[in-house]
Amino acid sequence: MKHKRLAVFFPVAIAAICLFVACKKPQNFVLAITHVTVIDMTGAPPAPDQTVLIEKDKITALGPAGSISIPAGAQILDAHGKFLIPGLSDMHLHLTGAGEPNGSQEFLLPLLIANGIISVRDMGGYLESLVPLRKEIEEGKRLGPRIVFAGPYLDGDPPAFQPAIITKNRAQANDAVQSLKQRGVDFIKVQSNLSRDAYVAVAEIAKEQNISFVGHVPDRLTAWEAADAGQRSIEHLTNVLRGCSRNEAELMLKQFRDSSRGGQLACSASSWTAIPKRTRRNSSRNFTSGKPGKRRRSARDYSCRQKCRLALARR
Repeated sequence: MKHKRLAVFFPVAIAAICLFVACKKPQNFVLAITHVTVIDMTGAPPAPDQTVLIEKDKITALGPAGSISIPAGAQILDAHGKFLIPGLSDMHLHLTGAGEPNGSQEFLLPLLIANGIISVRDMGGYLESLVPLRKEIEEGKRLGPRIVFAGPYLDGDPPAFQPAIITKNRAQANDAVQSLKQRGVDFIKVQSNLSRDAYVAVAEIAKEQNISFVGHVPDRLTAWEAADAGQRSIEHLTNVLRGCSRNEAELMLKQFRDSSRGGQLACSASSWTAIPKRTRRNSSRNFTSGKPGKRRRSARDYSCRQKCRLALARR
């Protein structure tokens, strides 16, 4: 019951603090949060009756109430009965997908702050809205969280969602990655309909441009291959669950056989070997079945050459 009560009071304390630290402040702004219980998320027990001193957006002092000298003119927030934790982050949202004309300015942003979320990771949206929105928040003109974003998705034709940049070959991948980087995105997001060749091109160009790429595992790749190619995060566990099956190769064949033209596999042997050498080398990991005396197939067993042979044999 104690932990449940703490959780109830977290947003109340954080919301009050955010109102002080997220708005435009004088250059010499000082905030003292007094008599608060601090939970620092390190595993240490809660520290009651603490004073936290914040100067110019940085915590400069923390200790028992009465032990911290509060400068004259500081804004004092009496937090008796409240709890203080580090600001929260929402690692997957879409600020321009909330269905409101102002791009979440009047609806989602206040809710995020009210619930203690002071950093967000926008995983696909319109740069025409995101860029000015972030600028307004950074300049203190609007209350809101720190935003990092991907902008439009890189996807095949047709794209699964909008906004998207259709990327079918290396030239298009190069243009898309460089253009998005110049427009200020923090990372590149890949989507499910990318071909293998396009995906490999995005991975290589992102590395050349020193920008990370994240997103879905395209349907024509495995989660192992995406990890080996340098993808920094896999959203929604796309193709991770498929990869947990010992029948992954057969599942992939079934997925594409019905939608491919003339019963042909949706890839060629040459396109499947387009993953960089380190990917092919690292994909030879072995997995145990969890049952004594039995060995699950390795990722090597699921090479595309074997998939293609299986497809030809079943025609």
